[in-house]
Amino acid sequence: MAKKIVSVLLLLAVAAAVGWLFVCVRTGTSPVGGFYTGQLADGHGVQLTLVTAGAQLKILVQVEGNPYSVTLDLKTNTERQLEFDCGPYSEAERWEVTGLTFENIGLPAILNGRIFTTRATNGLTYTATKVATMEKFSREIGAHVLHRGGGKTFTASWPGFRDGVPFHESLSKRFAADARGEAGTFTTGSFSVMWEGFKDGGASWDWEGSLDVRIVWLATNLVSLCEDRYEFSGGAHGESVVVGRNFILAGGKAHEFKLDELFRADTDWTNALAAACLRELRAQKAAFTLDTAQESFKVKSFTAADLASFNVDGVGVIIHFSDYAVAPHSDGLFDVLIAWTELKPLLAPDGPAGYFPK
Repeated sequence: MAKKIVSVLLLLAVAAAVGWLFVCVRTGTSPVGGFYTGQLADGHGVQLTLVTAGAQLKILVQVEGNPYSVTLDLKTNTERQLEFDCGPYSEAERWEVTGLTFENIGLPAILNGRIFTTRATNGLTYTATKVATMEKFSREIGAHVLHRGGGKTFTASWPGFRDGVPFHESLSKRFAADARGEAGTFTTGSFSVMWEGFKDGGASWDWEGSLDVRIVWLATNLVSLCEDRYEFSGGAHGESVVVGRNFILAGGKAHEFKLDELFRADTDWTNALAAACLRELRAQKAAFTLDTAQESFKVKSFTAADLASFNVDGVGVIIHFSDYAVAPHSDGLFDVLIAWTELKPLLAPDGPAGYFPK
């Protein structure tokens, strides 16, 4: 053990001389992004998450009633129209973004633009208002010398509400505490990973974790947030997970509600929701739900635990399925939207579903 400690100290000394060493914590709010919420001309809500880095801009867009969020990269200040594939069924779509100054890292208070849902339409106008800044936190521990070494890095971002609504601002504080706690947990053992990297070399000893929280639905007394999680801890590839977090204001405090709170206790909501999800996943051709799937992989139904990751919006319930749940890793993640109208006989009117009268 003493020899190992001496070796690590020697390597750290070398790192200071010929390589580089990082033990770093960065935190705070900076003008690197913002969260916007607004409405399309047809009445559907739209949520936009903007991240800027110099003249580069990334926009993540989610439209009410569509379980998929779409990420769009703008790289110059003149690129106003792009074509890209939005989800597994749709044609290539055009999105036009206006009202942004790409050279300026600051973001405007209001966005105006048009969303083209198909090539044949003239597009739907929208106006979206900035409702939160993007708060970020990162923790890195490790070292590299001559292509050896490694360590662990954890980054997180979440909405920093400054709208004067105590309920919203309490959620920002909760996610800030969660980010710091998870960063500490993930980076525990960083020096052991670094040591293995010095012995073996290779990029597999640079472990990464991330947690990015975005807004799916925002109202005064109900907020639905989605966590996009990623972790690489060696191996062939990292793993992505989507976790829905849903809160209502109850007794003056934020209450995180679970899926069963949407439904009446005297109904068989689990099997009804499972059947609806299977129907939609088969329509999306999720490999493990199809008749052609190998028997050992075939998904025939879901338990309440399988459906536990969800979000809500004005159209319905969005169920998230993670890596390998319904298809191989190469097919990506799957999301399913089940409309409130289909679930209406099962819903508890005095529960969170009561916030969505449609």
